[in-house]
This record gives sequence, C-alpha cells and structure tokens, in this order.
Amino acid sequence: MFDIVPHRSSRATIHITQSRGVSLPGAEPHTDITSLSRRFLDVGFTSAQALTLREIRRTYVEPRELRRIAQLEMLDEVEELELVLDHYAISWGVRFPDENWVREGGDTWGLVRKDQVENEDDDG
Repeated sequence: MFDIVPHRSSRATIHITQSRGVSLPGAEPHTDITSLSRRFLDVGFTSAQALTLREIRRTYVEPRELRRIAQLEMLDEVEELELVLDHYAISWGVRFPDENWVREGGDTWGLVRKDQVENEDDDG
C-alpha cells in the first residue's frame, strides 16, 4: 500500500492528485509512520511494516544500484530527493497461516537490509 506520510504538504499533494482525477487509495494522512502499519494489525493481520521511501533508499538499496539510478536520472540534488522521499511510504501486512508457522520462523518476511545481504562486490 502506498501512503503519504504526515506533513504540511500532504494535504496539498492529495488535493492536487484528486483535482487531476487521480485516486490514491490509502493516501489519507496518518498521525505517524507507526499508524501506517498499525492499521493492518487493527484488522487482523499477524504482522505489518511501514517504511518511508527515503528509508528504503538508504537502508535497502545497494550503493551500486544507487549509482546506476543516479546516472540514468542525472540526479544532482540527492538532499532534495530525500526530502521528497521522506513524505511517502510503503506499508504492508501479512496474515500467517497459523501460530505454528510463526514459531517456525515464518515471521522472517519483508525487505532485507543491504547490510544483511552477502554482497558479491565490496561497494560498501
């Protein structure tokens, strides 16, 4: 699910997209990043997570891939990009089949941090 993280520009972004006929289901502002995953738990999901796009970029995308993307996008202002990415989040939830599944290691789902991945080259 795609979300807009609470910020003073959130309402403006939602208004602009709606005025152009674009619907962003789930884009209503929430009080904080925790509330984005909490809404899954409130309706019976076993586990949930929410990350800003900035956090995903910094924590989960390999440096080599960031350099490749920067060349494609001709990105000059990384700081400005990160400010924008901090306003958006992706949240998801999962319902495990049963309690045994969770106890047997089934709760190890989600994104893998780049520092937890065995890297073929030492980009850093």
